[in-house]
Amino acid sequence: MNAQPEHAVSRFIKLAADGSHLAPDANDYTGILNIRDGIVTVYASDRYLTQSDAEKACAKLAQLPGHTPWQLISDKDGELIIDRRFYNPAVDPEEYPHIMPEPHWTRTDYKSSSDVAWGVNFYGGSVGCNSRSGRARALAVCRPVPASQ
Repeated sequence: MNAQPEHAVSRFIKLAADGSHLAPDANDYTGILNIRDGIVTVYASDRYLTQSDAEKACAKLAQLPGHTPWQLISDKDGELIIDRRFYNPAVDPEEYPHIMPEPHWTRTDYKSSSDVAWGVNFYGGSVGCNSRSGRARALAVCRPVPASQ
């Protein structure tokens, strides 16, 4: 029987800036590829930003080879990350060890008002509307490009 590398059985893979896979215990990584959800997440800034500035910060990130361009998470991405079995943060700490228990912007517009966008709060696991001029974290997401493309 062939033994699999440890990261092959893990639910996430830590990635270097060039997209290469790192050991599970690596501390210096660019992003986390969550195998279950197929998304890579990384913070676009270490500051709280308006929703517009959060989108701009994500767009400035260097693209990982073999992945889609970075963008602010969507409300659906946020819902994939939330795990209500946990609290403060409301994510599985083994799958998303870097997620902070704080409000995060999404790129999803609130249809009733151009001054409002959806946000995700990973403290308790809620998704709600916020004024775009408010401040929150910018969690960027990208996905591996399928081999057929």
